[in-house]
Amino acid sequence: SDVILYYSEMGIGWTDVALICTTEEHGIDTSNSFIDITNQNDITIRTFQQFLVGQTDLHVEMQEIKDSGARVIIAFVLDTYDEMMLNADEFGLVGENYVW
Repeated sequence: SDVILYYSEMGIGWTDVALICTTEEHGIDTSNSFIDITNQNDITIRTFQQFLVGQTDLHVEMQEIKDSGARVIIAFVLDTYDEMMLNADEFGLVGENYVW
């Protein structure tokens, strides 16, 4: 969250973010902490998506992120990061126009 705060203060557009996490304790707790920080600063969470550990089809979640227009995506996931990034790439959410 310190990195997001830094770049949001620098004025380079990191004030609108998407948030995605797994529905286990680490993902939920870390996301809630991040939400608390954004509420105290000038950062808007455009969408907050959650998915089950082991879930491989993230099309609904990725479409919501894409539709949100956020270019900065915060992910609090553990074992499913690679699978999540494959899904993100399918939706065009990986590349020079996005920060993960």
